[in-house]
Amino acid sequence: MSSSHTRRRCVVLVSLLLLTMLPVRIEALAAQLSLTWMDTAGDEVGLAVERSTGAMETFEEISATGPGITAYTDTGVADGTTYCYRVRAFDTSAYSSYSNVACGTTVQAVGLAVAKTGSGAGTVISAPSGLICGTSCAGTFPRGTTVTLMATAAPGSIFTGWSGACSGTASCTLTMNAAGEVAANFAAARRAPAREDRAHTRDGHAMLPPTPP
Repeated sequence: MSSSHTRRRCVVLVSLLLLTMLPVRIEALAAQLSLTWMDTAGDEVGLAVERSTGAMETFEEISATGPGITAYTDTGVADGTTYCYRVRAFDTSAYSSYSNVACGTTVQAVGLAVAKTGSGAGTVISAPSGLICGTSCAGTFPRGTTVTLMATAAPGSIFTGWSGACSGTASCTLTMNAAGEVAANFAAARRAPAREDRAHTRDGHAMLPPTPP
């Protein structure tokens, strides 16, 4: 990279540092941070993205993008943690100077566990998405999220109500300020007794009851 290019800078737009949570299951507990920048080098081979945990920690390169890329999403981050980033362009022989440093903090996530009880069967799903329950399940949501659970009984079963953090038989709505546990109770539906035809005799001859019209 020529000396004129080494003086060029990739400017990270702090105002466009976006923080979002993935709709994940508990097996993949992770947040993400997305950053964007303006590439003013123009003739680079690629761009190196570096990260530190907090502004005062040592930066380490976590990704090298191709040329012309102006965004990166970091999924290897922990909940409730501040990370800082900087970017620089490179060619086959040199690096540009660093961009400014931009920092963001991931959302703190809290867990919600759902169990199914009773002799019946059914499913439980959540809105926003994150839970689709078989026998039991658990998921995580950003702190402060309002989560609605909806129970659907399987054929031959009835939903009899919630226990734990919810009650009643309507949808269960929770504000996730702390971890919670809910049980969905399903019962086997009672079957109507089968009609039993019994033979009656009159004058020694078997007779069946008349068939309803």
